[in-house]
Amino acid sequence: MSNSDNGNLFYNPNGSATGFGNGGQFATLTNIPELAQEGFLIR
Repeated sequence: MSNSDNGNLFYNPNGSATGFGNGGQFATLTNIPELAQEGFLIR
């Protein structure tokens, strides 16, 4: 999940449930990067 107003990128292990559980913000994006599903690998 991302916030298009400030570039904050979040991981939510709870899926669509309320709250982030053990997740949270893990990056701040700048300069309008192009993001695609293929650019991420979750281990």
